[in-house]
Amino acid sequence: MTGTQQKWAERIAAWRESGLTSEKFCEGREFSANGLRHWAYKLGQTKRRRRDLTIPIARVLPAAAAPAPAKTVTNETVLVDSPIVVEVGRARIVVRAGFDRATLAAVVELLSAGGGAR
Repeated sequence: MTGTQQKWAERIAAWRESGLTSEKFCEGREFSANGLRHWAYKLGQTKRRRRDLTIPIARVLPAAAAPAPAKTVTNETVLVDSPIVVEVGRARIVVRAGFDRATLAAVVELLSAGGGAR
């Protein structure tokens, strides 16, 4: 690794540890957020951000209702008074208020990939 690469690798590590956005981290420093992100990409130190993840699923139904058109689940809070049924392929998942979104997303991803559908 060259001196320049080492310098940027150290900057990138400090940025990652800070938990700040690239813009906030670079404020008052001698380098820009664009430069920081460029070097993070160039050195292979980028991470895919999951906060923008949208998971398309087959259908989302109220427990006792007729089939509804397909909907999309995002990482926004879902509030329901009665359970809903999520169907992915032949699998059905009953989801109640207060469910863990990360767990549901992992199950839907697994089922969508064919890992659990029968």
